[in-house]
Amino acid sequence: WGDTTYTPDSGFLAFPLYVGKTWEVKASYTKTSGMRGSYVLTALVAAEEKIGELLTLKITYEGRYNAAASNGRSGSGMMRAVHWYVPSNGCLAKSTYEDTDWSGSLYNRNTIMLVNN
Repeated sequence: WGDTTYTPDSGFLAFPLYVGKTWEVKASYTKTSGMRGSYVLTALVAAEEKIGELLTLKITYEGRYNAAASNGRSGSGMMRAVHWYVPSNGCLAKSTYEDTDWSGSLYNRNTIMLVNN
């Protein structure tokens, strides 16, 4: 997501974090490609989970995005993500993300894993 600027910020972490906490994640974004939009997600700290030797907080996100391309086209879709946050060192051990295109079909799906901490 290095090509994206969020206003006010991405909102994905809201401290303090604890199992059962929920919050609304709301932000606008601009990509270097000219794409602009916003999203509203519901976040939930769902559980504590071990990833290898790391104790993590599993945080789930679900909601919708709206986007407008630089060519004038616009639409909306669904977003889902899961972050496994490591409180002891302040990083993510793992992150999954998927979204749909404007017609509702799967568009992006990726997983990022921490190799060394």
